[in-house]
Amino acid sequence: MLPKDFPKWQWVYYYWRVWSQAEEGDPSLLERALKKSVCAARERQGHNASSTFLIVDAQSVKNTNTAGQKGYDAGKKVSGIKRPIVVDTQGRPHAIAVTTAEVTDRKGALEALERNQPNLKRVKSLLCDNG
Repeated sequence: MLPKDFPKWQWVYYYWRVWSQAEEGDPSLLERALKKSVCAARERQGHNASSTFLIVDAQSVKNTNTAGQKGYDAGKKVSGIKRPIVVDTQGRPHAIAVTTAEVTDRKGALEALERNQPNLKRVKSLLCDNG
C-alpha cells in the first residue's frame, strides 16, 4: 500500500531493516535521524536542543493473531503491543520503546528512558499518570 512514486515494497523494507538495526550500545540510523530533527526543531524555536521537562504515556495497540510477539493488557483488554513514548511539551518524541502489552506502563517508560539515557541528561522533571 505504498504510494505509486515509491520503489517496490521489497526495497523499502530492505532499507527500513538496514536503517533500523542498532549496534550494541549505539542507536540505529533512524533513531539518530529522529533525535537530530527533534533537536533542530527545538533550536529553531529558540529552545535548548535538549529538554528539561518531559511527558510520558503508553498506548496499547491490537496486534494480529499471527504476530510473533504480543501480550495481553488486562486493564485495556487489548492483545498486542504497548508503546511507551516520552515527549517534550511540543509533542516531539525524545524516547520510545515497544514492548508486549502485558508490560506495565511504568516498566515500559523506564525501558524507554534507560535506552535513551545519554540523550536525556538535562531532564529535571517528568510528568506521568498513575500507570
